[in-house]
Amino acid sequence: MKGTFRLIIALVVLGSVALCQLAPAPISDDLLIPFRKGAKWGFSDLSRKIVIPPTYDRTSFFSEGLARVKKGDKYGYIDRSGKIVVQPTWLLSGDFSDGRAMIYEKSNYGFIDPAGKVIVTASFKEVAPFTDGRARVRFADRKFGFIDTNGVEISKRRYDDASMFSEGLAVVRVGADGDENPKYGYIDTSGTEVIPLEYQSAASFADGVAQVSKRSETERRFMYYSGFIDKFGKTVIPFEYGWSPWVFSEGLAFVNRKDIAEDQIIDIAGNVVLKNTAAYNIAGTEFHGGLARVSLGKKIGYIDRTGKIVIRLIYDDQQETLGRENMAKDFVRGNAAVWLNGKLGLIDRSGKRLTPFKYTSVPIGWNDPLIYVCVNSSCSISGYVGPDGTEYFEP
Repeated sequence: MKGTFRLIIALVVLGSVALCQLAPAPISDDLLIPFRKGAKWGFSDLSRKIVIPPTYDRTSFFSEGLARVKKGDKYGYIDRSGKIVVQPTWLLSGDFSDGRAMIYEKSNYGFIDPAGKVIVTASFKEVAPFTDGRARVRFADRKFGFIDTNGVEISKRRYDDASMFSEGLAVVRVGADGDENPKYGYIDTSGTEVIPLEYQSAASFADGVAQVSKRSETERRFMYYSGFIDKFGKTVIPFEYGWSPWVFSEGLAFVNRKDIAEDQIIDIAGNVVLKNTAAYNIAGTEFHGGLARVSLGKKIGYIDRTGKIVIRLIYDDQQETLGRENMAKDFVRGNAAVWLNGKLGLIDRSGKRLTPFKYTSVPIGWNDPLIYVCVNSSCSISGYVGPDGTEYFEP
């Protein structure tokens, strides 16, 4: 998609593996922000003062001291002074994490170091960024595994799906897509299967626990019940819920109690904290920054941890844009992107509108320190918006 500079690199959810989501990068006083002026990109500081002139066809935020830049149809890297340290060489590339950045050539993915040296030869069909010194990769035979920062395989090459590492563990699955009886478990960063592959679905660890499901032995064939386990595989919240790919966030998680068909938000001890009310529905609710999105009919608003409505349910639940549904976003940087009358804008935690409602979508890029928005329907005109509503782009 022209202009977005967003690369989706093996972060799709296959089957019932719920992948971890990278935490949003912090906003520091010395943050350099990709700044678009006309058709070119450079960098500014938080006050919109240009620090690196807009001479590139696209830029990204700095990661580990380097930022991706695009010249023509190739990507390279610059340092904070604007000096090119890796010449534009790659058709696609990623941000640096654990001293490695993804590169793409000849229909395969590999990794380079900060000097631009290829450390892991481009031989994989899919890759994800390094976390905990490990990267999730997909081999030519379509099996998943994990490598270390030197490209050494640290796990068995036998998995049909896998997540990124979260809290030192990664979900792995044996069983092809559509398999009626897949097996899920967890490996540690050494590649050892520390929690056996005995579940029918599994989510990444968050707050020290993970949601997993088992096939019921007493109910009909495809009835599953989910509960939560700790990092030793011990059940800490009983198997009383339906499967939903939600994880604990800020000590709370959305679940559906199957025996009474009731949506609930529970704490880490399994205590019920919130339920549906006449004023809102909590289905899919996840807390961020102390607030969570709730809905009623086709409208959404936000509640606090006590269930009190702090932002009225006046915004649109979702919009169809760029061939996909764009839902209102969670609060992850002190603000949230919400829809009203077919346009998108930003609000703060009090509900104050930080921008006019004029944007068309918020593309992928949740871990960037600022929100990336599209200005027109094709997303060929785009840019970043700060937590106070400041736009880091010009026509």
